[in-house]
Amino acid sequence: MIFFASLLGKTVRWIAPLFLLVFLVGCSANRELAKEDSDSASRAEALSMPSPEVVDHVIAGSVYEMEGDYLRALNEYHQALLRDSTQAELYHAIAEMYELRGEYDSARLTLFRGVKNFPSDTDLLEHYGELVYQLKRYEEALTIWQKLARLRPDNLEVWANIAAVYERLGRPLDAVESYETLRALDPSKAEMLLGREASLLSGAGQHERAIDTYQRLQQLRPDAHMLPFMIGGLYLELGDTLAADSAFTEASKMQPIEPRYWELRIRLAAIRGDSVEAMSLCDSALIHLADDVQLLSLVGSVFLRYDRFDRAENVLEHAVQVEPQNVDHLVNLGFVYHDRKLWDKAEEVYRRAYEIAPEDPQVLNNFAYMLVEAGRHYEEALDFVTTALEAEPDNASYLDTKGWILHKMNRSDEGLLFLQRALQLDPDNPEILDHLGDVTFTLGRVQQARNYWNTALEKGGDADEIGPKLDR
Repeated sequence: MIFFASLLGKTVRWIAPLFLLVFLVGCSANRELAKEDSDSASRAEALSMPSPEVVDHVIAGSVYEMEGDYLRALNEYHQALLRDSTQAELYHAIAEMYELRGEYDSARLTLFRGVKNFPSDTDLLEHYGELVYQLKRYEEALTIWQKLARLRPDNLEVWANIAAVYERLGRPLDAVESYETLRALDPSKAEMLLGREASLLSGAGQHERAIDTYQRLQQLRPDAHMLPFMIGGLYLELGDTLAADSAFTEASKMQPIEPRYWELRIRLAAIRGDSVEAMSLCDSALIHLADDVQLLSLVGSVFLRYDRFDRAENVLEHAVQVEPQNVDHLVNLGFVYHDRKLWDKAEEVYRRAYEIAPEDPQVLNNFAYMLVEAGRHYEEALDFVTTALEAEPDNASYLDTKGWILHKMNRSDEGLLFLQRALQLDPDNPEILDHLGDVTFTLGRVQQARNYWNTALEKGGDADEIGPKLDR
């Protein structure tokens, strides 16, 4: 994309033409004195030159301009223009004095008049287009650059500026069309332009066209691993997970140390329910990125999801070593130790998480639940979960934890209220149903307990845990 010049610093651009004009006037004047009876062509040339009085104003303006006295320079250039409106350079000079003084609307109106008088002067049009673009008058800028495109159809900068204006106007498809014209004019810029076109098409929701454009760019840059990654993301937007996975696989083969490629492949396998593929990808990813904490966290979560607690333990322990202050790693590792009934390790890990994030509701809840399951520190556990509920009073898991702690503290009547509220919020949760069965059984409501346990089994509860209760 072409970057427009600053509003300041363009003055030198027009000083040279003005001095050249002065030089030509001097030469012309000498010729007139020497040869008054020149032919008609010579007279026409002389008439196109400014008078000595105009030249005096131009010289004075140029001197003031170089001294930084833009107000006096502006006055001199205006005087010159009043005496001779046939010199396009004067419009440039006046507009730039206004710009240097911060009077941009006056500069714009000056250039507007100049363009009206010299509709085919490409330099004036370019100056005008740059100014109104900087003033964020994008529709006006577009009109100017389109006119320039008709006058200079092969000019690369003109088409680049048209594309830039279309982007500012939120017309990405028109911008793409301009970039396509640029590519046709200069095929050497194809790589840069195709990437921009694909990005615009993607943002406009034209995913299929964007994929096609990225694939054309891929032919020019076969080693660019980001391209199949971008293509895979677009296939995901289209809902084609198989094509997306194929693209991400290609990206990860080209750049196996990029964690994002592995993460996406692992997540897609998990979404498809392919546990074997998901865990196989986890193993492959760890070979290349054994110390990437984000990947370690994801892999640990995958192993937890598929109840591979031994594998999860190894991965999460390493994650904690790499990033010991990461609370998520500690919470997940605490969950693993909890599941394996390694109570001392679980308490140690949760206490570390609590020291780092003493107000984190999840840390407080998980720590509290672990303590009550381990049969220790009930009062502390109750304080933890109460604090968690102050932050999230309608969290069903936290309500379940508090109800369960109260039950374990022989306060089953109180615990029942929290468990019932938890069930209202999460009626299909088998763990809440199981806990309600235990509490109501303790309270002597045997049939109600049986109903809760049966429902828990229907909802996917642990048969090894619930079955013996029903048998009893």
